[in-house]
Amino acid sequence: MSSITPLNWGHLLPDDLGSEDDTTSSLLGRKVPPSIQRANEALRRDLPELLKNYPRRWVAYTGDWMMAVGRSRRNLCELCLSRGLSDDDFVVLSIEPEVPDEEEWEEF
Repeated sequence: MSSITPLNWGHLLPDDLGSEDDTTSSLLGRKVPPSIQRANEALRRDLPELLKNYPRRWVAYTGDWMMAVGRSRRNLCELCLSRGLSDDDFVVLSIEPEVPDEEEWEEF
């Protein structure tokens, strides 16, 4: 039995990010692809619902589109690659509460 749960296959999530700008985050001098940035934003937007329904699991996004939820990061990566996506086209993230940023920590 597969541990991957499809969620609204083919359903694009609304793009509420606005336009891209030149302040794109970088890692070791490499720009983060826009599809990965959109996936991270989509996860933040969807996180409350994901935490209710799929805590401590993994979720795969390509851009704003949630592809699947599963128990294994590896299985989700394999699913994305089997659908012809490149490493820059998808992201697999854990479904866990967000860690507050530095400003929020100062309040504690």
